[in-house]
Amino acid sequence: MFDSIIFDLDGTLLNSVPDLAQSGNYTLQELDLPQRDIDEIAIYIGTGVESLLHRLITGNFDGIAETKIHQKAMRIFAEHYAEHCCDKSFLYDGVIETLAQIQSQGIKMAVVSNKPKDNIPSILKHYQIDHFFDYAFGANSFEEKKPSALPLLETMKLLDSQNCLMVGDSLSDVRAAKAAGMPVACMSYGYNHGQPVADLNPNWVLESFQKLRTILN
Repeated sequence: MFDSIIFDLDGTLLNSVPDLAQSGNYTLQELDLPQRDIDEIAIYIGTGVESLLHRLITGNFDGIAETKIHQKAMRIFAEHYAEHCCDKSFLYDGVIETLAQIQSQGIKMAVVSNKPKDNIPSILKHYQIDHFFDYAFGANSFEEKKPSALPLLETMKLLDSQNCLMVGDSLSDVRAAKAAGMPVACMSYGYNHGQPVADLNPNWVLESFQKLRTILN
């Protein structure tokens, strides 16, 4: 029986592609650069805003933008996304009901995301799920971000957890969990850069958020 669960946010609890795409394309427009379609942007998501903007600017998953342009893009994106991060994003089906059931079982929960930490509290509050989590951390909450094990291990300590489950949707989540020595369940509906999450060999692949209950019961 797990005594705690650490959740990723984007692609796991929340479909945030619409707002990330909106802010990304606004940033590109301000830089007089070509905009990207939403499917391309979805592939670029998952390793934090810095990586996302490198990819958006260059149009290349492994691209590295010129430093001054990237720094300007970071400022533009951060300001726009802070104002518009909850315009079009939405919780996946069954998230609230499943989190409530987990909470009723006395299982502690936390969020560890690669989003900037300043965006996370307002997002959780807007979608009325903030009360489910003891902690919520972002990319700049620790010295390292996922796929490092550090954010998960530090969060486990804070939760006073002996048996923790990681729930995510991408390579960063799987690598972080395996490095931390914890089992990981992945949502098949998430992002993972356009690749099937089953290819990452998580302990479980779940087709819906509600299926998480089958692991816990």
